[in-house]
Amino acid sequence: MWNLNLRTAVNTMRAAIPVMRAAERGRILAVGSRAAAEPAAGLAAYAASKAALHAVIRVVAEEVRMAGITANAVLPSVIDTPVNRKAMIDLDVARMVNPESLASLLLWLCSDDAADVNGALVPVYGRV
Repeated sequence: MWNLNLRTAVNTMRAAIPVMRAAERGRILAVGSRAAAEPAAGLAAYAASKAALHAVIRVVAEEVRMAGITANAVLPSVIDTPVNRKAMIDLDVARMVNPESLASLLLWLCSDDAADVNGALVPVYGRV
């Protein structure tokens, strides 16, 4: 979980931030998780790795805010994917987070319209 959810994000940011600083602009986005904000039994490693990712995003946002760069994360609950549908057969699909909705939010956070949004951890919980 640490390698997948935290280390890869940190390494990617380390590589991207110098390029963004040189360009004096950029957007850093991470996909966090509701589980980090509201942990559940049996998810300790996952929740801890996502909580660490949330903390890194908040720190990076402060470190790059004067460079024209923003850093934000979205925190989805259960996303409507084939894997989740198969694993959570008792959960009403209509209550899951729509992937297109999540993608639209991520695209907006990449846009110039979102230039004033920095250090946000945006909950995207659907109706789960």
